[in-house]
Amino acid sequence: MRLLQSALHSLLVLSCTNALAPTTRRDMLLSSTVTAATLWPLSAPAADAPAESLRKAASGLPGLGPPDVLFPAAVFKGRWRVARTVAGRTEPLGAAAAAAAGLLATSPEAESYETRFLDYGDGEHVVIDRAFEAESRSRAGGYGAGFQNANARWEPSNPNVCTLESATGAFLELKVTKRSFETPGPGGFGSSEYSRIAVAQGGGAAVPQILARRLQTRYRWESDAPVIEALEIQNVYDPQATGFADLNGAQPELVVKSRIRLERPAR
Repeated sequence: MRLLQSALHSLLVLSCTNALAPTTRRDMLLSSTVTAATLWPLSAPAADAPAESLRKAASGLPGLGPPDVLFPAAVFKGRWRVARTVAGRTEPLGAAAAAAAGLLATSPEAESYETRFLDYGDGEHVVIDRAFEAESRSRAGGYGAGFQNANARWEPSNPNVCTLESATGAFLELKVTKRSFETPGPGGFGSSEYSRIAVAQGGGAAVPQILARRLQTRYRWESDAPVIEALEIQNVYDPQATGFADLNGAQPELVVKSRIRLERPAR
């Protein structure tokens, strides 16, 4: 236990000295509006091995390869066809503020795309292939005309950053700054992610629009049915008013509630 506490202390010191150092021109452009990621409690079994506990405890520290949301492999592994339908939209701060949420305010009322889940490496869990899903949603029009046929970049070893870039230079970066998820139980579990979103429609020279988002999702399934259903709540904020560190209690510009249905694609 003393060794684990010492390792965590070292990781915290490292995060304070090296948090979110920009490495590219685009990173330098975006970094001025970003706060460092912070620790966020992750639900974990009491019998976690020390190495797994350390990895989960470091999940909020920037640049340390935090784990993604872990799904039970027996239920989610493989490829799925996704049907997403908007169940409701609200504008707590009025229509003008909601319109400032950009492409998130104009997302389609219904989407149909594919996703897939990759092995996490422990034999029990899988993670969403976020690049595959982002490209599939872009082809289906989920991010608007400027991002159709965009290319995605994402690495399972550093799951907090996923980017989309089109041939015309339109750019979208989604960076998770906090994450929590329940230990999956029989028939369901939930997850919550706080993210910074940067969108530039005019190419790398354009000043990006910066948004903050909290995405809450609850999945459920029947043991004998090849279908997974989910409810999703997306809250979009103006980070100039709220920051990124903690959105609890902040007023969102836009709230979108969606129903999601995953089915195995026809062979």
